[in-house]
Amino acid sequence: MNNLYDGAICFASSAMEDLVSRGYLRGRPFGGVAMFVNSRLADVTRLVTASTRYIIVQVGQVVLINVYLPRTTTPCRNEEFIGLANILYDISNLQYTHYFWW
Repeated sequence: MNNLYDGAICFASSAMEDLVSRGYLRGRPFGGVAMFVNSRLADVTRLVTASTRYIIVQVGQVVLINVYLPRTTTPCRNEEFIGLANILYDISNLQYTHYFWW
């Protein structure tokens, strides 16, 4: 993904690695997130954490959070949603100045 745009750095997480390691792939996997940050901000940018459902990047004093929520047909959807909410709540308790969620 870093080759898509020369003026940016990319942070990404994919669901493919986990699914392919389980055996044959059937259908299209869901999950995975990415975030592009202008390369001029590379010195003040760091990956806080990432999983197949969310990615959190800090750019200076700003924290960017990208979340891929479970579909309504996802097995154990409520449990996944509650787990995501708990993780994001814990992250939001850290000492950052600004948050942007999408």
